[in-house]
Amino acid sequence: MAGTLITDEVMALIGQETTPERNRFPISDEMAWDVADAIQDPSSLYTDPEKAQKSRFGGLMCPPLATWKDIAPPIGYFGAGQESHFQVPLPFNSYGLNGGIDWQLLRPAYVGSWITRASRILDIYEKPGRSGPLVFVVRQETQTNQDGQVVNQAKHVSIHRGLPAGEDPLEIANVSDNLETVNVSPPDPGVVIPKPPKELETQRYFEDITVGEALTPVVKGPITTTHLVRWAAANGNYARIHWDLPFAQVHQGLSNVVVNGSLKNQYLGQLMI
Repeated sequence: MAGTLITDEVMALIGQETTPERNRFPISDEMAWDVADAIQDPSSLYTDPEKAQKSRFGGLMCPPLATWKDIAPPIGYFGAGQESHFQVPLPFNSYGLNGGIDWQLLRPAYVGSWITRASRILDIYEKPGRSGPLVFVVRQETQTNQDGQVVNQAKHVSIHRGLPAGEDPLEIANVSDNLETVNVSPPDPGVVIPKPPKELETQRYFEDITVGEALTPVVKGPITTTHLVRWAAANGNYARIHWDLPFAQVHQGLSNVVVNGSLKNQYLGQLMI
């Protein structure tokens, strides 16, 4: 494949599966509460054991799409817990931006559950981009509980961007002259962003919803770097493009730090329960 980044070595990765990895600890009530607070989801299913026990689900559980937490991940170029970005050998250091995820939520992940995950590369392909080549890596991740039951399954795409010619991120000096001033948090000391008001719970279920019905919107924001770091602490995902402005602008060619794709997914998960 002359003239392409998709070498035979890269193509050989398609179909390969990772070794199943079990999380270091079971899902705890503290983890469920912490994640719910980070995504500002007031549901008692994650924070009130008594109400959760009386619900149709029969117990306290973790918010959807937040069933995995990286504990003590190694710290590397892209932050902590980002080893998968080096799984595909590419000639540039590019963080894998979230290109979309298709989730299947098959059963709740209850407090006390042990989660094991494994992933398989389904496809790798290349497209031209405005700033250089784009490499798309398609993975399927499966998470199971201690009984071997599939909790959820995801097909997700990561996009690796090649920087323009002559802009090797390892050679660019990290200096303020190359930075653009942007607002990453409330600009004034007196500004406090309140949490969304906790409304009266009117739990609805799948059988209550009809095709074509408009759901109540889930509104979040304005998002600040504090929100991003707060969420990172709850999930153990410390990717630098979400909090390190010099790294995002100088080393990755982004205009600002970006909101985590997984955070947005967890926001959408609020529509699922």
